[in-house]
Amino acid sequence: MPALQPLTIKLPQHFLDVAREVAEAEETTVSAWAAKAVTEKLLRLAAQAEAEWEREHPEETATLRAEREAEAEERHAREQAEDAAARRHGDAA
Repeated sequence: MPALQPLTIKLPQHFLDVAREVAEAEETTVSAWAAKAVTEKLLRLAAQAEAEWEREHPEETATLRAEREAEAEERHAREQAEDAAARRHGDAA
């Protein structure tokens, strides 16, 4: 994980009071609670942007999904073969 960088924000006093209460109820700090909130918002925005791109590029999306599916199937087959080889050689627990 990359090093965390400091961020200073200003909130109305009421918001800060509520944030402190919520963070305390969740047994965390305001800083950790705010970092989690920002992270979740950024991940939602990224997911929305990806979904929008997929709607605008259906052919590329289908190609990418097919490639991912093929990679997953290859990885699964490789893992199964490795497990079978380990069982044949008595390496499996």
